[in-house]
Amino acid sequence: MRRTALLWLALLGLAGCFSPPPKQQALMARFQTERQSYETLRKMMREDGISDIFDYGEEFEKGERRNDRSAESIGLSNGRADAYRALMKQIGVPRAFSAESDEFAVLLDSSGMANRGWRVLAVWRQTPPRPLHDSLDDFQRSKDANDWRQGYARADGHWYFKIVW
Repeated sequence: MRRTALLWLALLGLAGCFSPPPKQQALMARFQTERQSYETLRKMMREDGISDIFDYGEEFEKGERRNDRSAESIGLSNGRADAYRALMKQIGVPRAFSAESDEFAVLLDSSGMANRGWRVLAVWRQTPPRPLHDSLDDFQRSKDANDWRQGYARADGHWYFKIVW
């Protein structure tokens, strides 16, 4: 009986790891609700020169200082670090980063393990990305587990949704 219960828990856990990405309509509803918070987070990171924030603001990266991940080590005050943490937890964003000089992204959702999953982000870009799709709803992952595909769909203005699968 105990072994059967453990097996069911393991199967349910695996099923959760491979759930499908959110639909475009759900992404748009979330974006419309949280857009101003994404803009605030983007502005804060630009002001502080932060390139990456992990684990809802528990770890930070600034420029080339990849090994210094505490707020203190990169010169961020406790108050400012707490502001990042509060904002990221409020909007449910575990990670935010600047991928390129003209791109800022927040992780909205992800599923899977290692090379068998997907992630969806809200991305601000100065220039339109490629490939740009009407919707991410029909975006299909690569058949090769070692080949990551990505696509974008417009959210509003310079904001896009990005899927990596």
